[in-house]
Amino acid sequence: MSDKDVVADNTQVDPQDTTDDTGAQTDDLDTLLNEIDSDFDKGTQVAPETDKDPELSAKVDYLLKQQENTAIAEAVSSVQGGLKELEVSAPDEAIEGMLNQMAIKDPRFMKAFQERDQNPGQWNKVLGAATKSIGKKFGDMVDKSLTDDRDSVANAIRGSSTTSEEDAPKNYNSMSDSDFEAEKLKY
Repeated sequence: MSDKDVVADNTQVDPQDTTDDTGAQTDDLDTLLNEIDSDFDKGTQVAPETDKDPELSAKVDYLLKQQENTAIAEAVSSVQGGLKELEVSAPDEAIEGMLNQMAIKDPRFMKAFQERDQNPGQWNKVLGAATKSIGKKFGDMVDKSLTDDRDSVANAIRGSSTTSEEDAPKNYNSMSDSDFEAEKLKY
């Protein structure tokens, strides 16, 4: 994956609790990214690479790639946990794709990702807002009443094909005398 991939630390994001330092509720992804936007123009200068050892460079690239893949998996897991709290379901691949798309479309999102180790609180806020955004998109895809109706029909069909406890044969040998007398009175 490239610099446009998205990653998180291993902290669980609560999509319901995205507050800024003043305690005010900030649940809009754009608002959170605007905080990063002011620092984006400053940027960081990359030092020119003086080491020409290709084997060392390959190993460093491999380790960075592994670290990035792990962080992406943690971000997806974090968003998945937040979606469960919102009672929304989405496949991991779709979540990863949406986070990647957010990073491509908005450089501030990418900036927050790149600085996740220096400012994990900010990254968690951005990831929480992204969770809400993804939750809205996937939540609208499922018609809750239609799903409930379908589940009701499926349960009714399953219920009619199984034998109930009343249909099970009674074991008269294990009954007490009073239970046996009560059973005789039913017929």
